[in-house]
Amino acid sequence: MSSETLPTNLTLEAFLKACLDFKNTVDEVSLDSYDVKAVGTWSVISLLGHVFRGLASTLTYLNSGQSDVQPQVRTAEEFYSAVNLKDPKLLDRVEMGGINEGELIRDNLVIHFEEIVEKLQMKLFDVDLKAVIVIMNEITIPVEEYLKIRTVELTVHLLDLCTALGLKFRPSTQALKVCVEVMVGCSNQYEKMINLVAALSGRQFDPKELSIF
Repeated sequence: MSSETLPTNLTLEAFLKACLDFKNTVDEVSLDSYDVKAVGTWSVISLLGHVFRGLASTLTYLNSGQSDVQPQVRTAEEFYSAVNLKDPKLLDRVEMGGINEGELIRDNLVIHFEEIVEKLQMKLFDVDLKAVIVIMNEITIPVEEYLKIRTVELTVHLLDLCTALGLKFRPSTQALKVCVEVMVGCSNQYEKMINLVAALSGRQFDPKELSIF
């Protein structure tokens, strides 16, 4: 099932819930856990820097969104197919962006997240989700579909954060629903479909073949 079937109000609610899920977990991050290994080469503070950077970019994209351009990709699923997320140059930029941003927000972590989430909440209630096109790294995509991408990212990185800190991963049902819809929609290649069936039926599967990233 494509994530296009999700109603607009659920998409918006899921994104905002995902923002709050992450912000509330940030409140539990102690100073002595900043340098704990999180995911890949990132420490906890670098992971938080990456997520904050994504939220700040979202606000920028929303402020510069247009209604008179055609989207190059129509859905979140098409975006994941169109962008090579394993491109070494992209991975390097993302890695260093997280590290650098983490250092910038280190001293006032909670305040930074509270402020960016509040700004996003205010902005999103003024945006026509059916009309605005977001320009993201030269790719145009409907704002509603872009929010689904961000919801997936927030939820996956919430899992990374909770795993690093030994916290229970309990995202909102709304955010999980969007994640599942998008991820299943991305699993349309033959090997991915085989592994998805195996995973959901409790059989042996290859995690590398199942990942959408």
